[in-house]
Amino acid sequence: MVVSEEASTAATRPPRSVTVTWDSSEHRFEAVGSHPGRTITLNAPHSEDVAATGFSPAELVLAGAGSCAAWDVVQILTKARQDLRDLEVQVVGTQQAEQPWPFRHVRLHYVVSGRGLKAGLVRRAVRLSHERYCSAIATIRGAAEVEFTIEIRET
Repeated sequence: MVVSEEASTAATRPPRSVTVTWDSSEHRFEAVGSHPGRTITLNAPHSEDVAATGFSPAELVLAGAGSCAAWDVVQILTKARQDLRDLEVQVVGTQQAEQPWPFRHVRLHYVVSGRGLKAGLVRRAVRLSHERYCSAIATIRGAAEVEFTIEIRET
């Protein structure tokens, strides 16, 4: 039996797809996207006495937001001819206490390292990612408050 619920609005871009498969012998899930041979291991729900086998689904949501925004920042600063040497995004999400535990607050802390970086351009790059470009943050923003902080390091 196949049950399907299609979205009622037409997408403006081609759909994205991921296949998630249960690996019962390892008590985990494997996710495969559009890049063959690239998988992500996800934890299955488990008790505290069972070792974690990968990211939790909630952690992947945070990782998606952090990497989506980081890529935007790298592209924007590169186009602005900034000497970016390193970028780290620390993402912390607070979930509601009751099931299904949606995120209610997400904070992204950017640690941007480079030579002679202009603080105004770095702030602009992060703001543009959050407000205009990052689809993952736009999706999260529908359920949670999203904020950011920036730390600039000279290298």
